Amino acid sequence: MHTSLMVMASLFLASLSHAAMLGIPSNGATLSGIGVISGWKCQANGPFTVRFDGGPPVPLVYGSERPDTHGVCGDANNGFVAIWNWGRLDDGRHTAVVYDNGVEFDRSNFTVATLGEEFARGLSGTYELLDFPRVGINTTIQWTESTQHFETTETTSASTPPPEPISVEEQQLQGLIGTWTFTVDFSAADSRLQPQTRQYRIESLHKTDAGVLAVGTDPVDNSTLLATVSDSSEDAFPFFLADVDFFEGQYFCYWYSFYQTGNEIEGYVMFLYAHGPEISQCDPEQGSVFGQFTGVRQE
Repeated sequence: MHTSLMVMASLFLASLSHAAMLGIPSNGATLSGIGVISGWKCQANGPFTVRFDGGPPVPLVYGSERPDTHGVCGDANNGFVAIWNWGRLDDGRHTAVVYDNGVEFDRSNFTVATLGEEFARGLSGTYELLDFPRVGINTTIQWTESTQHFETTETTSASTPPPEPISVEEQQLQGLIGTWTFTVDFSAADSRLQPQTRQYRIESLHKTDAGVLAVGTDPVDNSTLLATVSDSSEDAFPFFLADVDFFEGQYFCYWYSFYQTGNEIEGYVMFLYAHGPEISQCDPEQGSVFGQFTGVRQE
C-alpha cells in the first residue's frame, strides 16, 4: 500500500510539473498594440523567458495570481506575465516559445497586424459599433495612443434609427390625408346636370416603382381611389385623383385635376367611361364630360 501511494504521488507531482499553458498569444490569435504575454505553470524551476521566432529571450515575471488554475495546481500564484508591444514584431505570422529555466514547455503560432510602425503617434478617432456586443446595444470606441488600441468609452442602448427623409412629393401628398367633401358641377357642359356632392377619404401613402401614391376609399361603394402629384412644374394643377364608380350596368371614372390651399382644393373634373373597376381602365377616348369642382376637408 505504501509503495502504491508513493507511485501515485510521484505521478501526481510529475503531472504538475507538466501542467502549464501559454495563454497569450494563443494559437491562431491576431494581435496588435500594447498587451501582455501571459500563461501559467504549476511548478517553476528557474527564470521564465519567451522567444519570438527564435530571437533573444524576453524575461517573464512568475508568481502572479491565477485563481482559475487552483483546481489544477492546488494553488493560485503560478501565473507568468510581461508587458509587450506587438508592434516590435513585423506584420505576419510568428511563433512564441516559453521556457522555464531554459526548457521549453509550450509554444503558439499567431499573427501580428500593425499600423506600419512600432508605435503610432498623433492618431485619433472615435467610432460607434452598432449592435455590439449584442443586438440593441451600441458601443463607442476611441483610439488611445498609450495602449496603441481602441478602448471602449461608452455602451448605450440602440436608439430607433432616424426616419428616412421625406421627399417633396410625399410632403405634398401627406397634406391630402383626411376626409374630403367634393362639390362637382358639370352644368357648363350640360345645363340639365345638377351639382353633386361626393365624399372621399384619403388614408395613407404607398411607395411604388413609379412614385408615391395617396390611397383612399369612396365611402359610398368602398371602391379604391388614388391620388398622385404631377412630375412637371408647368402643370397648373399639381394633384390628380381618380375614382371608379359603377351604376346602371356601366363603369365610370371621375378624374380630378386640382391644386390645394390648406383645407380647400379646387380644379377640374372629367367624367369618363371605364372598361372595368380598375383606375387603369379609365378611357378618355370613349367620351368624356368636363366640369369644375371644389373640395373641403372635414375637421
